[in-house]
Amino acid sequence: MVLIMNAFVFLINISFFRLVQNLVFYGVSQNTGSWDLNPYLSFTVSAAVELLAYIVVHLILDRIGRKLPYCLFAVLFGIVALLVLPVQKFMTKDSQG
Repeated sequence: MVLIMNAFVFLINISFFRLVQNLVFYGVSQNTGSWDLNPYLSFTVSAAVELLAYIVVHLILDRIGRKLPYCLFAVLFGIVALLVLPVQKFMTKDSQG
């Protein structure tokens, strides 16, 4: 019974983590249209970055494995997500750069 309960808690934890990651990715991908560039150029830049990321991730997973890079990138993702808050606080609405 304890093993089943531990597996259930693990499943809920991983599912919640994946849900949060997917929602943030969806928000970032939907926000590329608000850049001050041509929307087609914004989409092209976003797609190029994503394609490059797929290639890099494939190379990392092929050489290192899955667990260590996943943990490192999840922690890095959390740090970057928390750093967005102070940046947004000190930016003005009409800042050009």
